[in-house]
Amino acid sequence: MQSQLDSVLMINENNWQIQRGLDECQHTFEILVDAFLHVQDGVIQPQLITIAKVKDMMKEESLPDGLDLPSFPSLELSRLITPVIFSKDTYLVYVLQIPLLQSTVYQLYKMQPFPIKQQDNVFVYIETKKDFIFVDAMRHKYCKMNYQDLQDCLTSNEFNYVCQKTLPILTYIPNEDCETTLIHPSTNSLPNMVCEQGLLYLDHTYWIPSHLSNELLYVTPKTEVFTVLCGSSKFQLTFQNRGRLYLPPRYKGYSTHSTLYALYILVQNNSKDVVLPLAPVDLDCCLTEYERDQLHKIPLQKPVTNIVFCRRIESRQCED
Repeated sequence: MQSQLDSVLMINENNWQIQRGLDECQHTFEILVDAFLHVQDGVIQPQLITIAKVKDMMKEESLPDGLDLPSFPSLELSRLITPVIFSKDTYLVYVLQIPLLQSTVYQLYKMQPFPIKQQDNVFVYIETKKDFIFVDAMRHKYCKMNYQDLQDCLTSNEFNYVCQKTLPILTYIPNEDCETTLIHPSTNSLPNMVCEQGLLYLDHTYWIPSHLSNELLYVTPKTEVFTVLCGSSKFQLTFQNRGRLYLPPRYKGYSTHSTLYALYILVQNNSKDVVLPLAPVDLDCCLTEYERDQLHKIPLQKPVTNIVFCRRIESRQCED
């Protein structure tokens, strides 16, 4: 009887191992099928090669002087890798194009004409030929690019661009280029000789939304009364000439011809102090009593070193 029981247990154990082997074969087959399907979309199959494995391979590479492999977190690094995947005989081949970064980091600026009043309803503004300009920290090197050039860059996150070095990097020469002269810290007057100007006729306030911000620039030909609503609270502002306005969430603003309100963007920036004064909107009017109490408990005196709100652009070269 005992021998029969042992035989049954052995058979069951063998059956379980066989079933386990079949399940593992099925799972491996499904991974391979998914991998071949993802080849068409250029997607890396994570069960075959992981970002951690890619990082280990990157550490073993020796690079030319002045070039570095990207040191981004795994998720951001995965957005910079361009895989070339194909099948060869019985092999699935992965060729990973990883950008090599130069040491220079550039700051990217959106060039936005901001009219200034000349007389009555006539305003003058500086015309720009490109949408963006990026400069190094010393403002000695620069390059201009349009929106399509920026779209061709890789983005590790919403504040960082990694661009292939196809556009020429130029050296700043005083009073030779309009935008670079304006942005250079040594400039103290408008370089009229190199800047092309245009005229704009305005009958009412002209609003310019800021990118990734709840701020708006405004230019008004006459005194504009602006009403701000926040729940049951209501107050009015008076705008003249030009300036900037910040509208937090739950605020709505009404002017003679416009209705303004924040949708969802809640991003600060780390730029230096701006010349334009900020309209005095009471930012705490929409807070409840509990929220106000919690706000005062926030330890703002603690140094914050892990928050960066800047947009960075890096030149790159691709290597297989």
